[in-house]
Amino acid sequence: MTLQLIVKGFKRKLPNSDIYRVRLHRELQLIRDRNFAKVFLQVKEILDLTSDIPHVIRGSAGSSLVCYLMGITNIDPIYYNISLARFMHEERVDNPDIDIDFPYNYREEVFNRIYDHFGKHRVGRISNHLYFKEKSAIREAIRQHGYRKHIGKYDDLEQIFSLEQLQEITKTAKSLCDTFRGYSLHCGGIVIFDDKIPTELILKGNQLKLNKDQVEENGFIKIDILSNRALAQLNDLDKRQLSEYPEEDELTSELLSSGDNMGITIAESPAMRKIFTSMKPKNRMDVAFALALLRPAAAGYRDWE
Repeated sequence: MTLQLIVKGFKRKLPNSDIYRVRLHRELQLIRDRNFAKVFLQVKEILDLTSDIPHVIRGSAGSSLVCYLMGITNIDPIYYNISLARFMHEERVDNPDIDIDFPYNYREEVFNRIYDHFGKHRVGRISNHLYFKEKSAIREAIRQHGYRKHIGKYDDLEQIFSLEQLQEITKTAKSLCDTFRGYSLHCGGIVIFDDKIPTELILKGNQLKLNKDQVEENGFIKIDILSNRALAQLNDLDKRQLSEYPEEDELTSELLSSGDNMGITIAESPAMRKIFTSMKPKNRMDVAFALALLRPAAAGYRDWE
C-alpha cells in the first residue's frame, strides 16, 4: 500500500527507457524491503504544505529517481549519472536523509504549518546532547569551586587563584571532560509520530530527550527543517523557482571565473574563489562540482583511511 502511495504521488512521468525502469524497480524494492516509504511520504507532505515557500533539498537525495519523480528534487539522477548508493543501498538499515532548506526568515512559518497540519503533540523537536570539553570544563570547575565573577578570555588565572586552588580546579576540570553537560535544541531536526509524542521521550514542551543518533537508533524518522540565508537573499532578489534558472549564463560564468566574487554568498571564500578561477565554471553542474569539493562534512570524513 505504501509503495502505491509513493507511485501515486509521482508528479513526473517515468521516461520510456529501460534504464529508468530498472533504476525505479531497484529503488522501490529497497524502499519496500527497508521500510523507507514513510520518509518519502512525510517529506512530500511537508513540501505540499509549503509549496509557496522557496526551498532546496540538500545532499544525497538528489541521487534518487523516486525523489525526482515525486517532485521532491529537480535532479534527474539518470541524466546526470548519479549513483544511488550514497542515498540508500542494500546494506543500509537506517533511514535515508532528505534535508530541506528554507529561507531563514520563513523558518517559523514553516514550523507553524507543520504543527497545524500534523498537530504539535505529534511533532517532536530533536535535542543536541552537550558534553564538557576543555574550556567549558574549566569554566564549570571554577564555578564549582565557588568563584562566580566574570573571567575574560585573556585573564591570567594565576593572578586570580593560588597554586593550590589552580591544582584543584584543574583536577575537577579533568574529571568533567567528556561528561554530559545538558541539552540544547537541534537546529531543525523533527520526528513526526503516528500518535502523540511518548511521554517518556519528552524533555519539555515538544522537545525530545533524544539526539539525532538516538532517534535513528530507535527507528524513528528524522527530517531536518533547515534555515538558509543565501536562499532568503535570492528570494528577495528574484521570485523564480531555482529550477527556472538557465543551465548556463555567460555573465555569471565570467564573474565567477574572474575571482572577483567578494560579497557573493557562498562564492567569496578564498578557497571557493581559487577553485572558480581554476575551473572556469560554464554551467550549474560546474558550480555544483565546486561546491561538492569544498563540502566540510565530506572533507572531514576519515573512516575510509
